[in-house]
Amino acid sequence: MKRNLAIVVFVLLALGAFACSKEEAKPAKNGKPKPAKVAVAEKPELKLQLSEADKQVLIGVARKTFELFIVEGKTYKPDDVPANLREMKSNRVFATLYIEGEWRGCVSAEGDTLIEATVQSVINTCRDKRFKSPTPEEVGRFRVELSYLQPMEEIATKDPAQIEKELEPGVDGIQVVHSSGKRAFFLPYVFVKKQRTTAEWLERLSAKAGLPKDAWKSPETRIYRYGTINFIEETPKGRSVDLYRYKVELDDVPDGALDAAVAAALDWLKAQKDATAGRFRGGFDEDHKPLPPAAPKAHLAGLIGLGEAAEIAKDLNLANDVRWGWDGLKDAVRTEGGALEFVENGAADLEGALLLADLLGASGAVKGRREMLGPIAASLAKLAGKDRPKPGKGAVIEDLPNYAVFVAARLVRHTKDEKLKALVKDLVARWWTAGGGWSAAAAIEAAKALDDEALADRSLAEAKALVAAQYGKADAPYADYIGAFKSDGAPRTIDVAVRLRGLAFVYEAMGERDPEAKAAIGRALVFGLRWLLEQQFTDASAFYIENYKTLVGAFKADILVNTARVEDLGAGLAALVDVRRALGEAWPGLVAAHRAELVK
Repeated sequence: MKRNLAIVVFVLLALGAFACSKEEAKPAKNGKPKPAKVAVAEKPELKLQLSEADKQVLIGVARKTFELFIVEGKTYKPDDVPANLREMKSNRVFATLYIEGEWRGCVSAEGDTLIEATVQSVINTCRDKRFKSPTPEEVGRFRVELSYLQPMEEIATKDPAQIEKELEPGVDGIQVVHSSGKRAFFLPYVFVKKQRTTAEWLERLSAKAGLPKDAWKSPETRIYRYGTINFIEETPKGRSVDLYRYKVELDDVPDGALDAAVAAALDWLKAQKDATAGRFRGGFDEDHKPLPPAAPKAHLAGLIGLGEAAEIAKDLNLANDVRWGWDGLKDAVRTEGGALEFVENGAADLEGALLLADLLGASGAVKGRREMLGPIAASLAKLAGKDRPKPGKGAVIEDLPNYAVFVAARLVRHTKDEKLKALVKDLVARWWTAGGGWSAAAAIEAAKALDDEALADRSLAEAKALVAAQYGKADAPYADYIGAFKSDGAPRTIDVAVRLRGLAFVYEAMGERDPEAKAAIGRALVFGLRWLLEQQFTDASAFYIENYKTLVGAFKADILVNTARVEDLGAGLAALVDVRRALGEAWPGLVAAHRAELVK
């Protein structure tokens, strides 16, 4: 099945588009505003069509223009382009320059022909005074992008809600044109990350045109939408490839979307194996620079996701990867007094021990797992009677008390250890709290371990609270939040993944109990999973970054921070696997039932 996912482009690219979009009319020589000349949309517009061969020629023209202008200060005059392009008329063209992921200019141009407009837009971008000019030494590191504007369509209404319905995020650009001749553009990139209301976008657009921020409401101002044909050099001096039109859609995705996302996540994680360190590399920072080998607990978090996938897939290769990852922990694991402990800075570390226990409970692929279940249970048994822990600095798990309940309860099912069972009762009484990230998962696992109907009721109450706390269209401050769960600040991948796992565990255990609540939880899982899929780097969403293939399959830390860390991957991968297993054959039906809502 084909995978049609809601893809989001990064904030950096959107910010670039803000600057790209400003186009101000020049005043007349007498200092007075020019009369309302002819608005762009009133010109005879051309519906541009370009073949793949045309795009290769145009990106080549852009490259030669760029190099000749920067190295020799000359204007390129193409004389060997095909006749169809040489005579083709053009609307406005934007050229954008990137160097290793950094945006270094974006300016537009118009011309009598497509070729003239292309050449002039590149030269204008080279002269973009907002940025350091490219140097001859840098030419070979730049990539050139071209955006050809399609015909403008006027939006007749001034009602922001109605305007929003007429704008398709990531597909439509927007322009305001004032009777004074002033105008400004926002390219389609801007509408992918809808971090403002439509009214706020129009206020910013008016300000970019040099108008009062509420000028868009005036009868003197007209509002237009438009599409683009957008492509870029795959590598510096490389071939032209299309940039994905970031259209938000979810069609017939059932199994294909999840399978593809899991496969991409596994590929990325396996690519991070550092043979020298014996652990995963940490990933990439927000500037997309490689991180050093992951700290042992971050390595463990990634390994848990891998273990969950290996257990479901029954894949020998994945099992071998889990064993490799476990071997890399030998310096952080010790047996002390019959208990298996995780050691950090020379001392036993509770969070690390819980992550170890989680891995042993999640995957049978760990070599010697059966022999280690007793010692890890003995390690957890030491928690009896102790005060509720607080997460330390740089913690991987924030809701540590509920996570401890979850892990201990999960191990009961594997060990049948009565002391561990008693510990679960103790931890539920003293450590479990409502409203935490792991509350629902902990309650349902404890209910299964202790065969406790009251705890099952508690888990269902927690699941219902999560459903109530999920952002929908009506209460999401930004479109990016839809499907995530309410919390302080921007939604984080780890937090959403943990809550989705809790919902999945409850859904899976419900059977035919409370069909109405189960339907609501199923809907929440579909929306939450859709949000999670949007956080995964893909060929489309990562493309503008140099060496973008190194990110594909990883998960962003949150909607604003474009890091690609092993711990985020582990959390996202575990959630994908658990939700897929919980929903089973119900997934296609849930998607079909909520398709109209899923399209933002």
